[in-house]
Amino acid sequence: FVVQPAPAVTYRTIGGILDFYIFLGDTPEQVVQEYLQLVGLPALPAYWNLGFQLSRYGYASLDEVKEIVERNRAVNLPYDAQVIDIEYMEKRKDFTYDKVKFKELPEFAAYLHDYGQKYIIILDPAISTQNLSDGSSYESYRRGTARKVWVNESDGVTPLLGEVIVVLH
Repeated sequence: FVVQPAPAVTYRTIGGILDFYIFLGDTPEQVVQEYLQLVGLPALPAYWNLGFQLSRYGYASLDEVKEIVERNRAVNLPYDAQVIDIEYMEKRKDFTYDKVKFKELPEFAAYLHDYGQKYIIILDPAISTQNLSDGSSYESYRRGTARKVWVNESDGVTPLLGEVIVVLH
């Protein structure tokens, strides 16, 4: 598309259907009301989601996370959610957790819930092709391969492999 010098826009397409909606309210508020009549009102987020959430990358262990939770409770800091980045995973594999450094993770989530807090984990949109550290099959990859859910190379058969890069700031 090209924005013209006059109040005009030119669209050139090679096919398809373009639907345009023009809202002609006299004020910005009226334009918003017309838009909301078309698409509906947005859903309100959960009340707890509007509160303070503690999140960072680089926790060395669950003990460190617990220490931070307890330190914040000791000063009555009202926070609603504890977020843990990918360091809880076993070798950065989604749907796993490190059974050594984060061995009590399921109990920790229940512990937070007992205090009315939420526990949020980060999941990366990547599934490793490598086995787990004990040599056992990484079930998420095995099941995905069995069900042929991966995006494939142009041959339509070979799964397209990418690389996950962790950037520390």
